[in-house]
Amino acid sequence: MNGTSGFQEMRSSTSRSPSGRFLIMSPYLLFFIVVTSGITWTGGEALKAADECSLAYGLLDIKPVEQEEDIWCWVASTTEMLNRLGVPQQVGHPPYPPYRQCVLFNIVKNPVGIDCCTVTHPTGVEECKKTGWPDDVFDKLGVPYTPGGALPWNWVKGQICPQKIHPGVYSPGEPFIFVAWPDGGINHTYVVKGFNENGPNGQQVLYVDSHRKLGETPVGPSMVDYSCDYLGMCANTIYHHTGDYYNIRRPAP
Repeated sequence: MNGTSGFQEMRSSTSRSPSGRFLIMSPYLLFFIVVTSGITWTGGEALKAADECSLAYGLLDIKPVEQEEDIWCWVASTTEMLNRLGVPQQVGHPPYPPYRQCVLFNIVKNPVGIDCCTVTHPTGVEECKKTGWPDDVFDKLGVPYTPGGALPWNWVKGQICPQKIHPGVYSPGEPFIFVAWPDGGINHTYVVKGFNENGPNGQQVLYVDSHRKLGETPVGPSMVDYSCDYLGMCANTIYHHTGDYYNIRRPAP
């Protein structure tokens, strides 16, 4: 699979300038703030048994989530993150079920006079054809996150695998979401779940879930070139980095 294979379907979310959605904060500045403010990360969620992490390679054992409708990639990304963090839908009695995509859509968009979970093909109904952003869901559920620009390579590794970045301070060790858009296209969200220092051509690569719609193959993970596809630094790339959501944590009880 080549370096752009994860970017074949940019179907979801309205295109928007990074300055219109994201507070672009340098990760290096964020590092300084965390270390000097006395905030201590203690490793975030523990690694799962099937996770793999080393200095050169990391891949988290996360079940990919396929987006259920063409314009619901933002819901699929947040669903995958909530599943990883173990944030269930608290209805009825324990054990609580995981969130369904249509439930998250209903919570965020509050469609008038219709429940998008009861419609056979929601995107055939105008009220269920709305796009959105991951922070729309996180804000509604009280899920902490940091919005920002593209992460330097070492910070990508620190997000995926817990790493000591200061005495007593560790990076969270979780996947994160990034948003990209192609020339003439619309934004699409991805969950970054792994990295490799040495890709097929010796380049740095990311492993992402792109939430291809049900019935389409493959469903993930895809492999994308860090410099070309994530940073958009190659001369011939048509993809542009919109922003990231990282440091995504469980909400306070």
